[in-house]
Amino acid sequence: MIHRSLYKAMLKRNTYHELDSSMIILLNQYWDFHPEAKYVCAQLLAGAILLNSSSEAILINSIEIYGM
Repeated sequence: MIHRSLYKAMLKRNTYHELDSSMIILLNQYWDFHPEAKYVCAQLLAGAILLNSSSEAILINSIEIYGM
């Protein structure tokens, strides 16, 4: 994915890691019971590259957190 990107020079400078099971559990928490989770998840996903099974990707370059 990086080799075909218009931003490949920028993307090659970074190191990437797959989400592990503990991160996935955190993302799947019920946020009404854990209101702090939305802030942790925002930090976890900032800068993420989400890749689907068709090799289509989206780069999350910023995250804005809303109340409630």
